[in-house]
Amino acid sequence: MLSVLRFAKLSVPLAALSVLLLAGCPCNKRRTYTAPTPGALVAALAGRGGQVKTMRGRAKVDQWTRKGRIKVRVYILTTASGKLRFEAVSPFDTALVTLTSDGKQFASIDHKNNVFYSGAAKPCNIARVLGLALEPKDVGLALSGGAPVIPHQKKSLSWDKCKGTEVLRVEDTTKKLVQHIWLQREKSGAWRVLRSTVRDSKGKVLVEMLFEKFRKVGGRMLPRVIKFRQPKTKSDVIIRYHKQKINLPIPDHAFRLTAPPGIPERILTCP
Repeated sequence: MLSVLRFAKLSVPLAALSVLLLAGCPCNKRRTYTAPTPGALVAALAGRGGQVKTMRGRAKVDQWTRKGRIKVRVYILTTASGKLRFEAVSPFDTALVTLTSDGKQFASIDHKNNVFYSGAAKPCNIARVLGLALEPKDVGLALSGGAPVIPHQKKSLSWDKCKGTEVLRVEDTTKKLVQHIWLQREKSGAWRVLRSTVRDSKGKVLVEMLFEKFRKVGGRMLPRVIKFRQPKTKSDVIIRYHKQKINLPIPDHAFRLTAPPGIPERILTCP
């Protein structure tokens, strides 16, 4: 017992010393390339749609809502132009929800409650199904590893010495929104989005996206894990891809959905 006590007495200062040493490690990562301009990074983000025109994926989704946790398997189709198809099934392969959007109109079948929904493809309607209050084109872009950039009047760039990434800051002076996007330069010269946050004038996070565990898909580095967070709606979503394929032809009818015979239809409107 005495030896244990002696070890405990010695271990405390050693542990404290290790913490101090770690805390004192300087963040000194430097660029190994010529610094880009803010405009060049905004253009790179806008041009991502030309590189990932379509994506087909299979994933598991964890979603936390006010009603609790939902865990499903999903099949995803997206296009750079903002078209979506999202099919959720239970662990027992039971169809739960099917959602489609052609970028203007959305439709959804709630298989569990046997109801067909339709309406304008607006964030409030998309949120009713996916739990994410985003434009369809923004959802599609994010699902393939891109960061939707808010309309902005100001932009600037800084360097994160700890993470070794560029931090693009854009500001919408009209709506008083500020977005930060962390980007990492790949060897090919392409830019990898690691994180994006949008805050209001009080500094509160409106939406946050994290992109992790990248792998090469069709010649592009895509995230295998994507995390969405919207504190206002208390909705957190984690998408873990098992399979991804990009730039495959997808017929337009895949993004249209009609009410099956005998299923009541409800038209959803946004305030």
